[in-house]
Amino acid sequence: MASPAAPNIHWSKDFVEHLRTVHFALIAVALGLIVVVLSLKPYKMDVALRELHEILQLKKLWSPDWFEGHGQSEDFAPRNGAKARPNGLDVYLDEVTPVKSKKSFYGKATWAKTKKSALIDFKLPAKNWSEDEDSHCLVSLDSFPTTLKDFQPWWNSLQSACVAYFPQGVGRSGKILAGPSKTVGEIFVYEENAEHPVTDVFGARRVELDLTADVKDDSFEYFADDAGESDVFDIQLLRVSRVRLTQQDIIAAFPQWRNGSYEKSFFDLANAAGDVTNLELIDADKTLTDKGGKTEELFFEVFGLKFPAKQITFWGVILLAGVQLYLFVYLKHFSGKLQPEDPGWDVPWIGMDESALGRIVFLTTLLIFPCLATILLSYRELSQLITPWNARSWAELVGFISAVAASTLLGVLSWKYRPRTQ
Repeated sequence: MASPAAPNIHWSKDFVEHLRTVHFALIAVALGLIVVVLSLKPYKMDVALRELHEILQLKKLWSPDWFEGHGQSEDFAPRNGAKARPNGLDVYLDEVTPVKSKKSFYGKATWAKTKKSALIDFKLPAKNWSEDEDSHCLVSLDSFPTTLKDFQPWWNSLQSACVAYFPQGVGRSGKILAGPSKTVGEIFVYEENAEHPVTDVFGARRVELDLTADVKDDSFEYFADDAGESDVFDIQLLRVSRVRLTQQDIIAAFPQWRNGSYEKSFFDLANAAGDVTNLELIDADKTLTDKGGKTEELFFEVFGLKFPAKQITFWGVILLAGVQLYLFVYLKHFSGKLQPEDPGWDVPWIGMDESALGRIVFLTTLLIFPCLATILLSYRELSQLITPWNARSWAELVGFISAVAASTLLGVLSWKYRPRTQ
């Protein structure tokens, strides 16, 4: 007994379904690469590491003296010191004893009632400056951010000026107070400089001063408790420097930095840092170095993962060209063999749709998507090439043009050999 005949399945149906699968793969690869490239965050690891090194350098240099030396300084006479100046004139001559870059100065305290006097060694405070709290600045003169997470708001706050006040000179006279407003004696502050040093200081009693500043009332004074007499010494400041520090002042010391937010000023570091932002700066430096900070290669970050730019560009173009070439070969092999009555026309695929809209969509997926993906891939890398261009740069440009030309040619040829009725 004869076996039943096998069903007659025409070759065109399987062939068209295979073409449809390859076409879908081309669309998926092209669109996938376009989405990836548009979501990329390109950065150079060596630049990120250089930026971090410079932040560490600033951390080592940071001090009140650095702030004062690099900020924009303006000397002025506090309003509360006017009574201590002759005729209230802003003249800084013999009536001012400089206190800048000193550890202490000397004065003679005399109590009015007892006529008792004492030589006092007035020790300047360790914090011999006052920060303007009204400026809402996150910068502290005696501390520096320890992590990149802390450095980010620190740097952002410097987009507006951070202000601090530094004593420059005190009046030649002061007061001894027994209460908030009761004066019980006077202080004569010795003038001391290289030409007139104070030498007879044997037996001087040392007291430590505190700086009090009221920026709103323009009042700056030194106060100190006199343990020996239970009184308070009050010495007014006649000259103060107002120092304003902004990002631009720091950039003058670090020329490769830029104005703006942390993400803009430290673009490469912000993108390369990732999970090291919470580490101590020195530990973050070691971690980034281990991740490839010694190279000048451009990196991309895709969905939290970091890849060398050349790998994405090279393999992306190769993959896309491979799918295009495969589809072209089979379209050319299929061209002219499909008859109007063949069942391949019944396969639901946009390539078999001969309507105007179907042709436009098919052309877009064959030509526009692959070319756009190739252009975006190559442009991302070429935009990072250094100038003036060298032989390597020109070679990469030639490669970019060749890749776009090849993608365009494969797309045009695939369109030429698209399925059509004879």
